[in-house]
Amino acid sequence: MPFAALEVQRTVASVVVLAAFGLAQLSLYENGHGYQAGHRLSTGVSASSSLGLRAFTFGVTTELHTETGERWQGVVNTEEGNAGRGDLYVGGSVAWRPLADLAIAADLKVPVYSYVNGSQLDYTAILAVGLVKTFDLAPKATWRGLDHASVGPAGSAPDLVAVPGRITVFDLWAPWCAPCRALDTDLEALARRYPDRLAVRKLDVVDPESAAWKRYLLPGSFELPHLKVVREDGSVVFERTAPVDELIRALEAVLQGTAQVLR
Repeated sequence: MPFAALEVQRTVASVVVLAAFGLAQLSLYENGHGYQAGHRLSTGVSASSSLGLRAFTFGVTTELHTETGERWQGVVNTEEGNAGRGDLYVGGSVAWRPLADLAIAADLKVPVYSYVNGSQLDYTAILAVGLVKTFDLAPKATWRGLDHASVGPAGSAPDLVAVPGRITVFDLWAPWCAPCRALDTDLEALARRYPDRLAVRKLDVVDPESAAWKRYLLPGSFELPHLKVVREDGSVVFERTAPVDELIRALEAVLQGTAQVLR
């Protein structure tokens, strides 16, 4: 069966991730006995948050699942078998992350409405337990030979001290922030073009409950990815949260001397 899925996410107020998804599993062929399964379509919305706990994520979801009737010799039998159904579920989930790229997740959903056509089972509840391993296939920045360093322990709030004589980029990031990883790669590429002018200092802000987040992001209602750029003379050129491409363009304008200093 051909299978297609799409999910979009948006982070709200730095602590809640809203998501919407759609999934389609299409039955295009019948077997040698004339049987063809029905199409399966699903859609849903969810919200998740760590609730201030670094190793956990909690979520709630609403999902709608539908299935068209199975066919025998091109005909749907409405008296027996699967002649189509629809189910509306609500549920919750919890995930524990012992490592940044590994999670153990449990998900429980219960039906609040079901429409069943034909002789089919009703679901009392659906419980799923899984192991989630995250793989990042994009090439990782090495920063070899460049002026690049981490600032303080993860989550701490040290003073951000610019490098004398260089444009200093303070990159505030977190391991769970996918755009931050993309920004790291693009920052390295830019630093290789200006190796004698650019210094990059990275601070892992961990999450909204950390001292780093509360000192450097919370006062300005900033989120991630986030850069603060300081000129050679110590003046702040810009500090902003923005998409990766916008941040790189703004930094390149500084390096080319076309950016204005913030007052």
